[in-house]
Amino acid sequence: MSKIRVACFWTCSLLLATLLAAAARSPARRVPPRPVSRLFTVWELLVDAAAAGRTVTYAQVAERIGGAPSGVGQQLRPVESYCRRNNLPLLTALVVRKGSGRPGRHIRSIGDPRQLQRRVWSQDWSAVPNPFA
Repeated sequence: MSKIRVACFWTCSLLLATLLAAAARSPARRVPPRPVSRLFTVWELLVDAAAAGRTVTYAQVAERIGGAPSGVGQQLRPVESYCRRNNLPLLTALVVRKGSGRPGRHIRSIGDPRQLQRRVWSQDWSAVPNPFA
């Protein structure tokens, strides 16, 4: 009976090793894109807009990162936090609603949106490395 147990143990071990190796090679195991890559893209988009002295819409940000406009706020929070921690103008003030051309309520609650945007446009962003690289 012990020979049967040993044979079963080795058979099960070999089968398990084969299944694990196959699972590791499976295309279904691909890792989805990291949110950091989206943050990198958002930062670059906003810095480009700042350099050009323009705003971008939530829809434009969503299109660039491959999401819905309603989910853009989640990507803007880390950018705003970085700007605050480093005493930089809020890049997120450049993101506006398509219909009204105004930033969201959050930015309006901080101060005058036009003044915030002018501060962003006057900043030399080329001297600030992308923190999400």
